[in-house]
Amino acid sequence: MDNLKKIFPALFIVVAGYLTAIGQDNYFKPAHSTIINSSKREYMCRRAANGQQQAITGYWDIRLSDLEKLENNFKKVLKLKSQEISVNNLAAFAFQYSGFIINEKKYIYINAFYNDPKSDPELRRNNWKNDPVMVRDGGPTYWQAIFDMDALEFIQIRFNDSA
Repeated sequence: MDNLKKIFPALFIVVAGYLTAIGQDNYFKPAHSTIINSSKREYMCRRAANGQQQAITGYWDIRLSDLEKLENNFKKVLKLKSQEISVNNLAAFAFQYSGFIINEKKYIYINAFYNDPKSDPELRRNNWKNDPVMVRDGGPTYWQAIFDMDALEFIQIRFNDSA
């Protein structure tokens, strides 16, 4: 029994470290991100329902604890493709988040746009922390994704068309 008491703390540390390492494989905290919880989120989320605005049944305010869940799973978006395009470097983007509901399920809509550190190192883009950045073209430098808060998975990614 005494040997078990000596081994248990060490075993606990090893297992806890392993589980933490597994969980961090998908972790990413953006340098530039903001939550759009205002009336402007309706405008931003129109794209979320693939042009079917009636599918969105409501909106919800994202809290910091919700962002932590997203950040703990953010790198899962790297596995998704749309039109054979995928995201390669999350650190190159700035992100806007907005919460919406479809059939009583919560989702986070993610609007991502390229942050060129050479031309705009401080990300002074037109009030991006309060107003949705909406671009019609831009190819893989502008993309949107939907994160399912229950499943903790990304269910969709879409890249803008190229000009």
